[in-house]
Amino acid sequence: MSHGGVSEYSDIGNIMMEPEKPGACPPPRTFGKPKPNSLHLKWNYPEVDGGSKITEYEVDMTTNDNRTKMVYGGERTECLVASLLPGRVYLFQVRAYNKMGAGPFSDSLEIVSGAGAPDQPKAPKAVCRGPTVATIEWEAPIANGALVSAYQLQMAIVSSQKCLSPPPQESIPMHDSSSASETSSSVVTQDFDDIDNEEEADEERQESPVSILKGL
Repeated sequence: MSHGGVSEYSDIGNIMMEPEKPGACPPPRTFGKPKPNSLHLKWNYPEVDGGSKITEYEVDMTTNDNRTKMVYGGERTECLVASLLPGRVYLFQVRAYNKMGAGPFSDSLEIVSGAGAPDQPKAPKAVCRGPTVATIEWEAPIANGALVSAYQLQMAIVSSQKCLSPPPQESIPMHDSSSASETSSSVVTQDFDDIDNEEEADEERQESPVSILKGL
């Protein structure tokens, strides 16, 4: 450009900017219903790839005791997470990589694993209340995602160690009392829960259930 006028533009020159790390991925999502010990996750590409091809993804899992570990690393946009505990809360995050490195983690997905059978109860405690009456107490186990609906007591005769299982209809509801007419000196407990209950169960220890055995 001068007092005499304006020249034509030059030939086009090209410039390549350096790529950068990718942007954040959307939060992962579950595919299908979570199972007691596993779940299937899927996620989408980040909105910004940083000008370089996405090479892999990383999925991290955080447990309710605030421990975090990587559960997947690879090129696919889905994974199966195994070795979970039933009825527990987990957090999942995903991030993408390109040749410049890792992008930021996505927002967290909070998910509860499927309900499972309750933990094994501890050995019950028996207190003699008279020649033919004893009180049996035991500690409520971890419910694993569903409320404990009933307990079942089994008795064994000392002389033969023969196990006497009560009929199924005589399962003892939690906190209820029940009687049994068989002679017994050792008792074991078994508990059941409703694994179809969709509400999250409180995993804290409950008040010790009690049952009274008469006619010993």
